[in-house]
Amino acid sequence: MKLGELTPASSVERTLLRAQLVNWSGNGIWLSTWAIFSVKVLGFSAVEVGLAATIGGVIGVFSTTLIGSLADTVGERVVLCLLLGTQAAAVALYPIIPNFPCLITVTAIALVAENGAIAVRSALIARSVPAPDRVRVQAKLRAVANIGLALGSGAGGLVLYVDDTAIYITAILVNAAMFPIAAGITFKLRPTMSTGPVAEGRVLKDRSYLTITALCAVLALNYQFLAFGLPLWITEHTKAPAWAVGLLYALNTLSVVTLQVRVSRAVKNTEAAARLARISGWILALCCIPFALAGTASPGLALMLLLIGGAVHVAGELLYAVASWGLALGLAPAARQGQYQGMFTSGQALAQATAPAVMALLIIDQGAVGWAVFAALFALSGSVITPAARAALARRETAVLSPDLPRTS
Repeated sequence: MKLGELTPASSVERTLLRAQLVNWSGNGIWLSTWAIFSVKVLGFSAVEVGLAATIGGVIGVFSTTLIGSLADTVGERVVLCLLLGTQAAAVALYPIIPNFPCLITVTAIALVAENGAIAVRSALIARSVPAPDRVRVQAKLRAVANIGLALGSGAGGLVLYVDDTAIYITAILVNAAMFPIAAGITFKLRPTMSTGPVAEGRVLKDRSYLTITALCAVLALNYQFLAFGLPLWITEHTKAPAWAVGLLYALNTLSVVTLQVRVSRAVKNTEAAARLARISGWILALCCIPFALAGTASPGLALMLLLIGGAVHVAGELLYAVASWGLALGLAPAARQGQYQGMFTSGQALAQATAPAVMALLIIDQGAVGWAVFAALFALSGSVITPAARAALARRETAVLSPDLPRTS
């Protein structure tokens, strides 16, 4: 990747990227420490922490569409800043959580605000960035998020090494402070893209968009391969060394940071996004083959197969990311971006919430058969998504998506 690929092309991009770096640096600290902090310092069991996260995640899934609708009415910038402030307050309360019901409540508030912020940020991009540049900006934001995550995780690793209650609490409060800083940066944005006349109807009545959301949710299951499925598969079902997990993480992070922006250039319009979604589905299906074969291979061969699978997987992931942004923005009415991005984010969040259970059931319990099922799901979803997107485009006689991504024949 050339250094210039992450250089902001405008003041709007500069503002978005700065806020993203601050936000995800804090997230890196949080993600690497909060579970251990909740168990070792607050005294909750691992089951209680997991249950609180699951309940909060489910509530977050079903709240994003409402939050997106609010953003359409009140304004994306204001709602996003309020959500960041809500996250700050929730995180700051963690050190004084007294009991399990409060843990569920605070976690739910934090996750509702987090999922809502993802949706509203996408809508804000639609209002602040010219149509041809939106997928590229999303790609830059993802690359910067990975940089921030790496920085924050490094700091979190030091916190875990020191393993002191005061240091844990300090880290939690530092993360809480990142949200208002990010909100202050974000508030400088002044959305300039016109939404046009207010569109009639609601996203729940838009069957074509709901279909795309569901198909993308299936493809989004791949994001949990590295977070959940592969670590357990490698350590419990292959002879590869446990540190192979770290290699795959490094390969994935480096690829996202260096290649995501470059890959985004392939999305010229919504039809191109649909074609890339199909290709990503096939590639994600293909990566399941070496992962499955690693389960019966010798240590050295298993490591080689895992690295091959990891390279194929990240290629599919990069393509899916840009395709999903192109479809989510390109098929949404300009005046209802908040509501539509809320629905799309709900699908993505639901996939992330259910993926661990699905992977445990299929991959960990069923082995190669489970990998085959995942391959079939990815290939089928990818194959169906292109005609589904074309059908959605054909129904929009007035080219609803033209303010977002141009359509070409």
